[in-house]
Amino acid sequence: MSGGENHHPRRKRIRHLLQHLFDHKPINVVMASVALFVFLLIFGIFAYGYMPGPLSEQKQVIIKKGAGVHGTAEALKAAGVISSERLFQTTHVLFFLRDPLRAGEYEFKPGMSLREVFKKLISGDIYYRKLTVAEGLTSFQIAELLMATEGLEGEVPAIKEGTLLPETYLFAYGESRATLVKRMQKAQEFLLSQIWAGRNMVTPIDNQKQAIILASIVEKETSLESERKHVASVFINRLGKDMKLQSDPTVIYALTQGRGPLSRPLLKKDLEVKSPYNTYVVSKLPPGPICNPGKASIAAVLNPDSTNDLYFVADGTGGHAFAPSLKEHNENVKSWRDIKREQKKAASKDAPAAAAKAETKTTPVKAAAKNTASESARKAPTKKAKATAKAKQKPAAKTASEKDTH
Repeated sequence: MSGGENHHPRRKRIRHLLQHLFDHKPINVVMASVALFVFLLIFGIFAYGYMPGPLSEQKQVIIKKGAGVHGTAEALKAAGVISSERLFQTTHVLFFLRDPLRAGEYEFKPGMSLREVFKKLISGDIYYRKLTVAEGLTSFQIAELLMATEGLEGEVPAIKEGTLLPETYLFAYGESRATLVKRMQKAQEFLLSQIWAGRNMVTPIDNQKQAIILASIVEKETSLESERKHVASVFINRLGKDMKLQSDPTVIYALTQGRGPLSRPLLKKDLEVKSPYNTYVVSKLPPGPICNPGKASIAAVLNPDSTNDLYFVADGTGGHAFAPSLKEHNENVKSWRDIKREQKKAASKDAPAAAAKAETKTTPVKAAAKNTASESARKAPTKKAKATAKAKQKPAAKTASEKDTH
């Protein structure tokens, strides 16, 4: 027996069958013809399996659990992946009967052959969807995002604030929301353990919980990755001097309970709201995070820049101006107020043109409104205040929250 015959046992059996039939000519001519027809049919189906399929564009198809061969064929035919349900089922019986077809969502490329389709379904090469969770969202906001995401199943479990890692996650159709939440939590635990191992030991951050709390504040204070470590250094310095952090985002969290952005400008009276999260009232860190911080903010808190700065304020370009002393800070505040005045003048000039647009909804200048409370709270101190500050030997003005929030 040749090596080729060993590799084609089916072909050998058919040849022996045909030889046997033709050895009995009177009765078996018809049977031989039928056998030849069947052989050609099978060969034709086999060859057809390698031909390009009818799909003209990339498409995702969901094969539901329990669909079976018939239900799978229907779904593929409806999506234009195959041209014939019967041919699909016949091919399965002849060539893939022992191979189960797996349920799930699949992505099929244009012109995929029937054999390629079967290979994908048998191997379970499913399509993964993407969900991007932005840095700085609260757990409430992420829960809403998960509930609105198609392809996920089940309810969202209770999520403690600051326990999820903002990232882009892949998930399969039908995955439970609870499972995805667990993945987000494990991702943060793994990342935090890595960064914690290489942290700056000089900082006043004593544990990983404190790191996440401060990182959540830094996350809300600036969207510029280039200055996160600088912002972190300001808060680290203030903690080291036993100064209140006085961060506007903590006040907003106290007012909204993390259920979304504040629907109005922050007012001066808001800075006096009684809440353990209000860092204008309480000393040191709040009891918990105010959002879910990203990798850059966590890294910034555990390895901040080395500075003497205690204050920062918006610089009009999307970033901040930093200062180590109250005097320099007040100069930066003055510059920021000048910028805001110019913004208001520009806005008033544009107002007539904007009003001319029919039923156009105007948008307030967020930068100006956002800092209403912070500005009034950071005016240069009176002589009495200066004397008090000098007696206590620590600055009396507020920290870096007077800024344009992004």
